Amino acid sequence: MRVRAIKDGTYGGYFRVGPIIGEQGSFPGEVFEIDNRPFPILDIDGKPIFELDEDKKSIIGKDGKPKMKMGVWFSPEWMVRVSDDEPITNDYPKFEIPIQYRERKINPNQPKSGGVTQTPSSVI
Repeated sequence: MRVRAIKDGTYGGYFRVGPIIGEQGSFPGEVFEIDNRPFPILDIDGKPIFELDEDKKSIIGKDGKPKMKMGVWFSPEWMVRVSDDEPITNDYPKFEIPIQYRERKINPNQPKSGGVTQTPSSVI
């Protein structure tokens, strides 16, 4: 889905510029792509958070399983939807999780100090 930033902010890992009105002219805000598919909201341990009723019991879906809380990238406070033929203003590379976090996911024994490890001197 294509959207326009209506405020300055970070979306998809990149700083996006909202509307600007100045002496050189006006800019309506950056146009960029976001994924419009819902995704599960995870807790700090990476486990899904389930929807609860007023009695703090899990809400059961039509499939008989507890319903997970879902999120979307679209936020009407920060962006508006535009047509798919609206040109993208800045084509940034796709946002990826920083390398140190990807490495920690692959190797859970890696230290959590920003992914920096000491290399044995024999390897250098």
